[in-house]
Amino acid sequence: MPIIGWALEPLMRLDRAGARGLVSDLMVSSPLRRQAAFATAAEILKHGQPALDALCAPFGLATSDVAVGQMLRQHRARDVIGALYGVQPSALPGGYLRALLRVQEARAEGAGIEPFAEPTAYRRLFEIYTQDGHGLAAQALRYVGRLRALHLRAVDELDSVLILPEVLQGMHGPDTILAANRLLELLRVSVPSADDIALKAALRQSLGRDEPLRQFGCRMLERADRLPVPDLPPLAGLRVLASAAEVEQFAEEMSNCAASYLVEVAIGLKLICAYDFADEAGATVPLAILLAPMTDGGWEIDQIAGKNNEGPAKPVLRAALQRLMSIGLRVSGPAPGGVYDRRMAELLGHHPGYRYGDTLADALGEPDRDLPGSGGGGAAKRLAGIEEALRQIVEAA
Repeated sequence: MPIIGWALEPLMRLDRAGARGLVSDLMVSSPLRRQAAFATAAEILKHGQPALDALCAPFGLATSDVAVGQMLRQHRARDVIGALYGVQPSALPGGYLRALLRVQEARAEGAGIEPFAEPTAYRRLFEIYTQDGHGLAAQALRYVGRLRALHLRAVDELDSVLILPEVLQGMHGPDTILAANRLLELLRVSVPSADDIALKAALRQSLGRDEPLRQFGCRMLERADRLPVPDLPPLAGLRVLASAAEVEQFAEEMSNCAASYLVEVAIGLKLICAYDFADEAGATVPLAILLAPMTDGGWEIDQIAGKNNEGPAKPVLRAALQRLMSIGLRVSGPAPGGVYDRRMAELLGHHPGYRYGDTLADALGEPDRDLPGSGGGGAAKRLAGIEEALRQIVEAA
């Protein structure tokens, strides 16, 4: 197999400087001998001539490119690596050598054939196996299967709770390492009653499934004692649900699907509120309020529903919206009394359900319609508004 990647340049340098045929010989060498050559190339890249001196000294050879080429060709990989890192070959951990045979980056055709994507991974792997061969990092690397440079980075950067072979297998880039750590931070804030032992036990229970981190996170959030929710301005009857228990109890009382939004609440994509709306007669109507975040830090009213997810009566809905908007919550849609008219939109082929039909904005505009008891005049007002808008367009043209 051809030698590719960062290791080719330092090995070609040795080949051209006196170790003639070194690269050609390595192309047909065993995987372990190739890995020893890649580890040597990594040391040459980092330390230059001192790396060659350290490599030749244990064999009693004068430092030269020819001598280095001879060692890489003729001596055991164990001897070369021992000399490279300054240890007796017999003291070299067998786990390190076996790990080298599992090196296989994403595009490699087979294990042990190509080098790590990062040269520094060779020495870091050696340090892990020699400094704490039975520690979390070594154990995770021992059973991860195909070994990549990213796995070496992951055992250094992941929280200790997450250092497991199955978690390493799911790491696809530096961003996934950061995301896994942020997930654990979220769980520690949301479930303060769970210590590291409990977190690791829960994680292990999820390892036999696809996407273990997702399973682990969702399972733990079902126990959330403190969801990371913001404080809203006070409004009589309005209560933000700030724990999984509160959400689940509310979902049971209202016979709705509020509990299915737990993960979205935890990551800041939704906010669930219980609202005991008191009408003008003093009767209380329980409502479920679902809010969605806006980029400026505000919140938009996404849904309002009564028990069994039934829509509240239009007068209740409109009054509830007005009170919620009085504390800064917003409603997406056209401004009441503007150019937009739902029935006119239907005539033009704009189906109401596509965007604004039966929406909260539609409920806000309800009194302006020419319905029985509405007082009339709504259509005339909208027509006058349309005429005025058209007049301004013509004048501007």
